[in-house]
Amino acid sequence: MVADLIGIVFTMLSVTVTLLYSYYVYFGILGFMKHKPSPEVRPKKSIAILLPAYREESVIGETIRNLKALDYPKDLYDIYVVIDTPDDMTGPAAEKEGAKVLVRNNTKNAGRGYAVKWGLEEVRRRKDYDAYIIMDADNSLSKNYLAKMNNELVAGHGIIQGNIRSKNPKENWVTRTIHVDYATRNRFVKQPRQDHKLCVFMEPGICISREVLDKVPFDAVTISEDIEYTSKLSCAGVHIRWIYDADIFEEKPSSIKIAIKQRHKWMLGHTIVLKRYTGRLFWRALRKGDTIAWDCATYILVPALMVVYFFFFVAYILSGSNFTLLALLPRGSVDPTLIWISTIVNTLVGFWWIAVPLYALHLEGERMREYWYTPFTMMILFFIQLLLFVAVIFKRDKKTYWHTPHATSPASRSVENAPAADPPASQESSK
Repeated sequence: MVADLIGIVFTMLSVTVTLLYSYYVYFGILGFMKHKPSPEVRPKKSIAILLPAYREESVIGETIRNLKALDYPKDLYDIYVVIDTPDDMTGPAAEKEGAKVLVRNNTKNAGRGYAVKWGLEEVRRRKDYDAYIIMDADNSLSKNYLAKMNNELVAGHGIIQGNIRSKNPKENWVTRTIHVDYATRNRFVKQPRQDHKLCVFMEPGICISREVLDKVPFDAVTISEDIEYTSKLSCAGVHIRWIYDADIFEEKPSSIKIAIKQRHKWMLGHTIVLKRYTGRLFWRALRKGDTIAWDCATYILVPALMVVYFFFFVAYILSGSNFTLLALLPRGSVDPTLIWISTIVNTLVGFWWIAVPLYALHLEGERMREYWYTPFTMMILFFIQLLLFVAVIFKRDKKTYWHTPHATSPASRSVENAPAADPPASQESSK
């Protein structure tokens, strides 16, 4: 009886996981469509760039110099650096480069979310801008970034996310794996969701209009403020527009230990958002037929669903249950060809996991042979994240902020791995 019950639950989970996977594959296929940016218009939108920082004096100068060199009228944008205390040497280093420094004088409510929340309120109190860009202290932008954001704002889009790229993609196998993961997400997750008005998640470089901030104030202060604010936006029916042709570069961890620690923080934040927002998102999706809320909720639910699925898979094997989906069919209706169909489907799934990341690299103008092993290391990182999710699911929200260390100093980055001033030509030809 118990074995059959386990078999029934496992079968139901198998159907659910298959449907959800098919849902993601369907929209992934739509990622082969060309990106459609908004028309080019003259610069007119005023923009504040906000950089929350903690002990970032070694990189903040390079970041500000990059921002001051953007192709956008200098009287239409300002650079603000937010620090917690006056003794943080990031402040003097930022002022030296001409940025405006905002000091919170608050160490109790530490964390990026608190800094962004306070910084936005302080900047808006001082001056009214059309839009606000939030980025990390070690990021850099392509020269056309503000011009592209201006185009989208003028076209009526209230919140826009740029294209995340790696500063150090070829440093070692860890950075290569992360680079391929981001390239795949950009092409086959974010772009189709953008095109079909589904949920695109906030990341560094997000551009938020004054109107969106009025509608959904930024008060996401958990350890993963990006996914939390995205969930708040989804609960309000606000769609984040993603654009391919404006790049934001960030340094990726080159150590597997740091990469795992970073993902531990992400999974902790993910579980917090899962507990707080999944019910609200599904309720909005059912009540209003909101596809943005539905897509956001399913994304947040995926790690929990996969963990439960693997748990029941093990229980199903150990129980010796003979119950399968075929047991629901009338006697004599099972055709042996179902076994062949299952084999073909599983083969196609495996092919998708391997071929799509490599094709994403091809679209980015990369040499695929340099990354031949990355689909397999991506799978390993995915399963590590699931294990980390299990490890943190019952933990409480930690208000502390973990600072990701820089693997290299700005000056020691190779020319080959340095960010381009503009999107590479191969990107334009691949669209």
